[in-house]
Amino acid sequence: MVGSETAFSTLYTKLVKSKMFTLKQLIARMSTIPAEKFDLPGGHITVGGPADLTIMDLDTPYIIDPADWFSKGKNSPFIGDKVNGQTLYTISQGQIAYARA
Repeated sequence: MVGSETAFSTLYTKLVKSKMFTLKQLIARMSTIPAEKFDLPGGHITVGGPADLTIMDLDTPYIIDPADWFSKGKNSPFIGDKVNGQTLYTISQGQIAYARA
């Protein structure tokens, strides 16, 4: 999906840091609510539930650079923007799928 690699960082920086949304509201809109709408098992952390998590660094800013993306799509209106919320780890089904080097 185009933009998925920068969606959280961009929205966190533009909405949460500016106090338009709380972090809890953003997380709900990006995980809990879509999981409920599409009847998916994720979107929340529960004992025995799927261990699908992303660990983010909310404090250290970084520059959006398509050279860092796994996607073949390298276009975004946010290239060069300074944002917070860089992905450190992605855990899928209990296994580390991505670890920032």
